[in-house]
Amino acid sequence: MYPYYMKTHFFFWVSLWVIFGGCAQETSSKEYLVDCGDQPLVGRLAIKGICMNYVIEVVSGDFNPTQVVAQWRDPGTDQVYTNAFALGSVCDFPENLQEGDTFSFVFTNRDIGNCAVCLAYRPVPEVSQTIAVCPNPTF
Repeated sequence: MYPYYMKTHFFFWVSLWVIFGGCAQETSSKEYLVDCGDQPLVGRLAIKGICMNYVIEVVSGDFNPTQVVAQWRDPGTDQVYTNAFALGSVCDFPENLQEGDTFSFVFTNRDIGNCAVCLAYRPVPEVSQTIAVCPNPTF
């Protein structure tokens, strides 16, 4: 029949396929979206900086003022941002949001995940928050 080495190679490759390919779960690009309840906040992506150094301004909604910096001045542009914070949950922030876009979100205490992010730096507020983006805008 088949030589011994062909059988072992066959089982080796089938095993690799089962472990890495056959058992792979499809992940949805909407995984980062959560049900935000009745009163999510509205935010604006104020700065979409290099290497996920994002700055978000809270535009409306009720929140604890200690969760943001009341006024933050960008040292690079001298522009002042109100109720701003640095994005802490970079692993699951929607890629389709562009600088200036508004979106609904809630502050969370969830695990921020582990993803590869480059180490280039851009100034951001000293307060960082993890957030979850809501699927349906409420503004």
